[in-house]
Amino acid sequence: MNNYFIILASGSGKRFGTKKPKQYLPYKNKELYEHSIVKSVKSGLFKKIVLVVDNPKKIKKKYSSKILIIKGGKERSDSSLLALKRIKKLKPNNVLIHDAA
Repeated sequence: MNNYFIILASGSGKRFGTKKPKQYLPYKNKELYEHSIVKSVKSGLFKKIVLVVDNPKKIKKKYSSKILIIKGGKERSDSSLLALKRIKKLKPNNVLIHDAA
């Protein structure tokens, strides 16, 4: 199992029309991005999960070493590329990329 899961959660959510980016909005007692983390960990399919956010200091919850939190780029494509570069040396067999919101 050398599968990796990238969760893109660094967008500003301008089109959504709220001050707070939608990935940080609460849904069923969790921030929206957390639902993706919980489901991906529970699946047991991934060696590592990469959470790409606008500011890693915003993430107050402590996760296991299986969750890597990195800073995203200006655009979604930049964030995807940063995450892919980060895991390249780990030689993943499969990489799934998911938008957190």
